[in-house]
Amino acid sequence: LQGSVNGTDWVDIESKENIQFLHKQETNLFQLTLPGDKETIPAYKYIRITFLENNGGRDLRLSEWQIFGFPTQLVTNITGNGGVITGEYAGYQENGYVETVDKLINNAIGEKYCVVGQSSGWIEYRSSTKVKLSGYSLTRCGALYERDPKSWTLQAYDNDTQTWVTLDTRENQDFMAQFNTMKYKANTNKSYLRFRLNITAIQGTSTFQFAKWQLFGEETSAPIAITKVACIGNSITANARLNYDDRYPTILQKLLGETYSVENFGVGGATLLKGSSYPYWDQSAYTKALAFVPDIIVIKLGTNDSNPSNWMKKANFVGDYVDFINSFKAVNPNVKVFTCYPITSWNSTMPIVDKTIVDEIIPMIDIVAAQTGATVVDLHTPTFGKVYQTYDYVHPDVRGTTLMANTIYKAIEPSAAEPYMNPAYISNLNSFDRTDSVVSSSSSANVEVADLFDNNLNTEVDFGTFSNDMYFQFDLPENFRVTGYSLTTAQGDMKNTPKSWILQGSADKSTWNTIETRTNQKFYYPTETNLYQIAIEDNKTANAEKLPAYKYFRVLFKENNGGTSLKLSEFQLYGMNKVMVTSITGNGGSITGQYAGYQNGTEYVETVDKLIDNNISSKYCVTGHTRGWIQYESAVPVRLGAYSITGSMNDISRNPKTWELFGSDNGTNWELIDEQQNQESKFFVRLNTVEYPVSTTKK
Repeated sequence: LQGSVNGTDWVDIESKENIQFLHKQETNLFQLTLPGDKETIPAYKYIRITFLENNGGRDLRLSEWQIFGFPTQLVTNITGNGGVITGEYAGYQENGYVETVDKLINNAIGEKYCVVGQSSGWIEYRSSTKVKLSGYSLTRCGALYERDPKSWTLQAYDNDTQTWVTLDTRENQDFMAQFNTMKYKANTNKSYLRFRLNITAIQGTSTFQFAKWQLFGEETSAPIAITKVACIGNSITANARLNYDDRYPTILQKLLGETYSVENFGVGGATLLKGSSYPYWDQSAYTKALAFVPDIIVIKLGTNDSNPSNWMKKANFVGDYVDFINSFKAVNPNVKVFTCYPITSWNSTMPIVDKTIVDEIIPMIDIVAAQTGATVVDLHTPTFGKVYQTYDYVHPDVRGTTLMANTIYKAIEPSAAEPYMNPAYISNLNSFDRTDSVVSSSSSANVEVADLFDNNLNTEVDFGTFSNDMYFQFDLPENFRVTGYSLTTAQGDMKNTPKSWILQGSADKSTWNTIETRTNQKFYYPTETNLYQIAIEDNKTANAEKLPAYKYFRVLFKENNGGTSLKLSEFQLYGMNKVMVTSITGNGGSITGQYAGYQNGTEYVETVDKLIDNNISSKYCVTGHTRGWIQYESAVPVRLGAYSITGSMNDISRNPKTWELFGSDNGTNWELIDEQQNQESKFFVRLNTVEYPVSTTKK
């Protein structure tokens, strides 16, 4: 086998002797021995085989001859036009190895992109010009066949429809030889800026890698100025549990359009304070964000700094924040800085203190903005009362990330139209709350208010011309302890939403006691739901019993948001009855559990019998298990009509989520009565009782 650069002077590449073919149409693959430094592999334009022997016959016959390898020019006019390459995964970078996504579009064949522990993922190239694509290629690495891509799709982003369009799909591809480049056609009549390769399968089961990605085609526009946006933050920004397209930086990219390049530099657990638990300063993402040389930075840090162990260093917060911003000004003096208030935090197992965020961190961010000229983005107010937009009471799901992205987008593009918000993302109606049991209701405006309690967003109550101290009230069948409530706005002008109000309770409808007061509340969308929790002394379960119980309730409105009237769609009330023991659980029967419950001396007695007492401050807790059964043996046979579960006080991640209810007349043979799944949202408000009606014919 010989090669030549001019077709005249030939160089031996490899020789083979005594090769036998045993079958008709048999293919033999011969891999060359390559030098250690792959950049020194010689390149030729002309290749030939000189045959020295056959296997004893009179003729020489061949069916196919294939040559495998790679071009010397790996960077194309497209991948070399100054665009930006990113990946769902940044790539492997440890122990001196740098196998990151940017290696796919350089000219070094010895460098590669490697993602450990993943069998699928995407890479994206954002061209600096619009491109009418004609084809693309992939080049495999020199070893570890099981890591080779096997199946994939090539897509382009259509900015007009804001969707990814599939240009080519390949399945069960085999690269055959080391460093082999395989080229594919991908003709399209439209020009695009963004191209994405979605790897859907590899030859093995985990860890994929390849050496190069080429794009071919015609550049159809002059270079387009791209504004680079770096989204810097903690796990709320990174949000690894969400699909890539559901994270706020990705949604922000879609809103800003193709003249922006938005990158997610979020790091789980990151803090702003130097010397704290996990300073962003010390993470590789910080170095990458600086190297990105962004035109805009969006900083959303501070949530983890509220951890009491970190906040001991609060005296340094303003100085560290100013230094952080200045480090980006050092690489781009014209960088625009948007510093975000942390989103609202709810009950959680995480040591995040929303009171610290509101009382201390937010005012300090204002000081930082004043000193640096940064623009403040308020993410705390829009996310207040939106715990239903999270998947763990802290991290937003796609509903919350959409709200974040919309808010940040309006800060970056203040003259742009209001971005669309899916109504389902900002509404939250539980199928059961205590207003489902309202006996009677009325209002100061003499309008019917029953539609506030019908769990229907399509109905609303117009209280008419707003006046101070207008109210609605309702009666419950028994005394009830309130731990939370929600308001959902009506359609129309957001100026006609409530701004300040007082929730009151009464034992006799004559003397009214204040349960809580809210001021300066803001709503942004029609049918927007905000949840409110009632304060419990020192936030301790032991003090929950001190919550007063009332039979009559009213909401007294003090202000609206500047409109002429007041409108609401829904009001929901959460908490528990004062009397928790029912005629069944109090009939002298016995309760047992698969696990007895937690007990540590006399201080913590969290055993199964606490489930049927009248003390809301007591509970049943099983440590180290996420499933188990409890059983109540009634003193007499009963025909069940409903049952209820009351959530916990603080660690609401321990609340039941999915369960089955069985009944038995002999303790041996069990009949399924009810089953519920994914009930976690019913217990967002602490100590909330949810009732589930059932229908049984047997006792």
